[in-house]
Amino acid sequence: MANSLNRYIMKRMFSVFLLITVWLLVTPFLQAQSHVDKVLKDEITSDLKENILSFWERYSVDSSGGFYGSLGRDGAPIADAPKGGVLNARILWTFSTAYRMYGDTAYRKLADRAQRYFIDHFIDSQYGGVYWLIKADGTPLDTNKQTYGCSYAIYGLSEHFRATGNNESLQKAIELYRTVESKIKDPVNDGYIESFTREWGTPQKLGYDGDGIAAKTMNTHIHVLEAYTALYKVWKDNSLCKRLAKVIDLITTRLYNPQTHHLISYCDLNWNNLDDIDSYGHDIETSWLLTEAAEALGDPEVIGRCRKVALELADASLKEGINPMGSCLPMLISMVILFAMFYALRTFANEQLVSQFLTFYHNPEIDPHTLVEPFLWIKNLWMPDSPFATYMPDVQSLRLVDYKVWNDVSAKLVADGVIPQALSFAGAADLTTYINDVVTPFISSAAYAPYIAPVAGLGNLNILGLIRFSIYQEGNGWFLLPILSVVSQIFMQKLTMKNSPMDPSQAGSQKMMIYVMTFMSLYFCASYNSAFALYWVVSNIYAIVEQICFNKYFEQQDRKAAKAEEVGI
Repeated sequence: MANSLNRYIMKRMFSVFLLITVWLLVTPFLQAQSHVDKVLKDEITSDLKENILSFWERYSVDSSGGFYGSLGRDGAPIADAPKGGVLNARILWTFSTAYRMYGDTAYRKLADRAQRYFIDHFIDSQYGGVYWLIKADGTPLDTNKQTYGCSYAIYGLSEHFRATGNNESLQKAIELYRTVESKIKDPVNDGYIESFTREWGTPQKLGYDGDGIAAKTMNTHIHVLEAYTALYKVWKDNSLCKRLAKVIDLITTRLYNPQTHHLISYCDLNWNNLDDIDSYGHDIETSWLLTEAAEALGDPEVIGRCRKVALELADASLKEGINPMGSCLPMLISMVILFAMFYALRTFANEQLVSQFLTFYHNPEIDPHTLVEPFLWIKNLWMPDSPFATYMPDVQSLRLVDYKVWNDVSAKLVADGVIPQALSFAGAADLTTYINDVVTPFISSAAYAPYIAPVAGLGNLNILGLIRFSIYQEGNGWFLLPILSVVSQIFMQKLTMKNSPMDPSQAGSQKMMIYVMTFMSLYFCASYNSAFALYWVVSNIYAIVEQICFNKYFEQQDRKAAKAEEVGI
């Protein structure tokens, strides 16, 4: 009996010891993870408040009422732009949520402003539902009723009630919910029909995008799901509970394809698939919305089913919808082109340099540059594009020549009797030794002296590395490459910043950066060799062409977005 008791006690003690050990080992990692989570949360919160919400606070408020329908890339309002119901419902939801989370009264004021304007101008008091588009002055423009727009209205108004307790928002959200169920729901096959006229008739074109032939779409249904979830969180109505469960069922059985693990985007009234489009973004969005809706209902069976579908949607998107190199492709293309160009120019410059060096050995009475092949207006790519650039190679430049080239040069010099075999490159320990033992003494010798004779008493005058006076009256260029570098640098930077919203507080520093980069461009291209300057200029030109193409693409996308905004996307 005693032995059994002892064994029991020892087992318990060992278990306690094991738990303590595990706790001691795991605690530092948990603390570290907690710290990482806090840092990440703080960064996200800071970005949300200081960059995203502050932008809309600063630029979107329309002094004449509500919020501007459109802004330029610089944040300037387009005063006469139409105002979309979806945009304003999203603004309502955003500032309502911001106030609920952070308690900032500034967010409350914007949320209340959005709620008042939306109720007064977007809700059709005569026929019910939500206008798709209104004019800048608040009068109706496109009075068609889109289920997508009605869903966002319920979503925004429900959140406003949740954040502020404003009962008017809740009542309007409930009215819109009942309108959706009575006017929009398909009485035969269930689900929600895309669009109607103001009087709830059949429009000429179904939906707000695409070909206008899909009576039911995935995008609309997931936002009905989102809206009903938000409303159910603040209004525990039994009919709403049943409809929310039904919408979940429609998405997981009618719109979800268990073979492909993707959602069907477009359907007819009978739920027949009209297009084989995989929308990875909507799949990921749905995985979140399904989980949120199921958790709001609180049914374990529904939660399990939705989590399964959500994970399958997310996994398929991760496997199929992500190209790790997609965003890097333009950069990779430019790098290949520019590296090839750099290598070619460097090789050409080295050939010129060796040719020049050999000229000193073989024909000391001939100007060294006469045997150097010119490139465009530049006689020697290894020297700056300058009328004052010296043609004479220096030791540092000669060190950049390939080993093989120096071996060939050395062999020829030995064969011609210019240097003894003992000083051949083959006998040197390395390139540095060869430069120090052979090249440097020659440059310092009397044979080399005529080539470094002063010009009009100026000698080898060097001013900030930009101007070098030499014995040669004709220069190596006319500063064209440094000038082109400055022009291209300024143009490239202005083009890059053209379509980027500029915070007024940062405008001064951004302008100063233009001047700094311009001076650096001038200095490097005027003081370093022409091959580098040419490479720099071509790089800038490539970046300019690339940016122009990107800007045209984004301008095209902006036009599409503006057109879509006119119909309320």
